[in-house]
Amino acid sequence: MRSSIQRASWFVVAFACALLSGDTLRAGPLDPASVGGSYHGFFQSQSTTGLWGYLNFAIDGDSIRNRRWTGSVTMILPASASPIVLPFPVDGTISASGEFTGKGRSPAGNVLFHGQIMLLQGGAAMVDSTYKFCASPPDPNTPPDPCDQGTSNLIRNFVSDEPAPNLNGRWDGQYSSFGRGGNGTFMLDVKQCAVPPPPGAELAPLSHDFTGTETIDGNRDEPYFFIGNFGPDNMFVVAGWSATGNHFFVTGNYTPPDPNKNMASADGLYALTMANGMTDRGELHDWVQTTMLPPGPCVPVQSPGH
Repeated sequence: MRSSIQRASWFVVAFACALLSGDTLRAGPLDPASVGGSYHGFFQSQSTTGLWGYLNFAIDGDSIRNRRWTGSVTMILPASASPIVLPFPVDGTISASGEFTGKGRSPAGNVLFHGQIMLLQGGAAMVDSTYKFCASPPDPNTPPDPCDQGTSNLIRNFVSDEPAPNLNGRWDGQYSSFGRGGNGTFMLDVKQCAVPPPPGAELAPLSHDFTGTETIDGNRDEPYFFIGNFGPDNMFVVAGWSATGNHFFVTGNYTPPDPNKNMASADGLYALTMANGMTDRGELHDWVQTTMLPPGPCVPVQSPGH
């Protein structure tokens, strides 16, 4: 557990260095009150292959006193009939650097977590953390199951009143590692929905949230799944993971189509942590929205990328 926490902390430091050349990172000491709000993303087990789920994490901004806070963690395990929802009231601490710890207990068991919060311009944020979940036995005479350990990566949405563009469809681009990750290509299949229009409005606005799948170097056998949020000044943030235990973050900027009706484009920075603890970071460039699809109505997320 300790080694995985150290890897997670090193990863976020490396990611911060990568982002310092951009304009999305909010640098300097962190004001604890600024970390309040709701975060959403994924968790995946490092103990049980194939075990993953959605994770909602909330910090009550009004509760923060002397770098202590209260909030909630909800682990959501997808299931064929209905999701298994495990909510926990939690409390923890946060440092000026954004490093945090927390613990929670409920009838389902107890959870411990440790990670890093990184604030972005526009009100968004990223969380990279590790967790340890110990389930309660069904009765006092039954030995408890082994505790589960894993990682989670989450985002907090931007604060924006600006309309979101249509991101639906296929995007193609290239990646270039700042280290030993090499160069290659990627393809994104983005899904963005239309939210119910306000009373009296004729058009349904597009959601600032989007989901999708990513294919690296044409390898469709090992897709990545991601969630993202679009913010002010054409900024966006993405968190994703793969079934092989890797997870990543991306921050970037969107460029609308020009008057000549060229397709939209984007660029960004990525930070990847692999299941074995190795990390890579680099840039995503020359990516173009090669196919634009109309949005469908917003529905609850049922599976990765949908």
